[in-house]
Amino acid sequence: MDIRDIVDIDKMEEIMKAWSTACNMATVCLGAKGEYITGQIGFTDFCTKYTRQTEKGDTRCQYCDRNNEGIYYCHAGLMDFGFDIFLENGEKVGRIIGGQVLSKPIDEDKIIALADDLGIPREEYLEAARKIPIRDEESIKSSAFLLDRVFNYLVNSEYAKLLQEKNITKLDMISKCDSLTGLYNNKYCKEFVAKKVSENKPFAMFIFDLDKFKHINDTYGHMFGDKVLKSFANIIDMQKPKDAVAGRHGGDEFVIIAPISSERQAKCLAAAIQKVIKTISFEEDSDFLLTTSIGISMYPNHGSDVARLYENADLALYAVKKNGGNGYMMYQNTLRSDEAL
Repeated sequence: MDIRDIVDIDKMEEIMKAWSTACNMATVCLGAKGEYITGQIGFTDFCTKYTRQTEKGDTRCQYCDRNNEGIYYCHAGLMDFGFDIFLENGEKVGRIIGGQVLSKPIDEDKIIALADDLGIPREEYLEAARKIPIRDEESIKSSAFLLDRVFNYLVNSEYAKLLQEKNITKLDMISKCDSLTGLYNNKYCKEFVAKKVSENKPFAMFIFDLDKFKHINDTYGHMFGDKVLKSFANIIDMQKPKDAVAGRHGGDEFVIIAPISSERQAKCLAAAIQKVIKTISFEEDSDFLLTTSIGISMYPNHGSDVARLYENADLALYAVKKNGGNGYMMYQNTLRSDEAL
């Protein structure tokens, strides 16, 4: 994980700029892999315009940035700091570095020698060095410690929020999903149907029943039966239209609630799913053929509430099963004895 996955960069830079202004020190943040991920805040020309613009100087600076820990003197004689940022579980997610200050006036002879070593004009380098802030060593250490603590507390606080949000999301999904197939459970599907009814837009409800599923369990065992259920669930989840919901109604019954407005489209989807279902093969029995029966009801033509839509789709399903299964049927008024009279 990287610090950018936890804390917004703009938020980090806002804190860093305020700290840099208050403490008159430079800072920059690195990601988990050691790459610079924020702007270089508060750095002077001595570093950015001169030292880091030479290949040798930049190599040395980057080595200091990535490897030195705590308060230290850099290769150019400046007082710097580097602190890794860890989560409470010990995972490193980034690094906060900075400083670029002096604890005493510059040693001009050393600056001249460094300028010659890096190939930088002496007078320009000396002039830039004279502009480096000078602070007492104790205040430098305190300022660096403050930024280290602020960032570690900030990152861990934001990480705790992320974990809490993920746990809430996970619990929410657990409450909505069937544990075996991963599809939505019956409760959620009924709530979804109620929501679609309240929106008053046409949709189709499909109820699927696996043919001879009891025989499958009795012949091959319940572990194989569970495998069949999961394979079937995967198929209807992949075959369902965009914005449709697939769920397990219970046992070997499944549902799809799809934004389909015409009976012809609904029948085409049912036929397509049946065709794909028949292609499922299982290593336990290469001759095993899985088939399904499907009952369909349409909103608002076949019901204006959740109970009626489920009931009418179930009546159509029952009619298919009564005729031998392995088929689909759209609900008709003649399927209800109270409407046929």
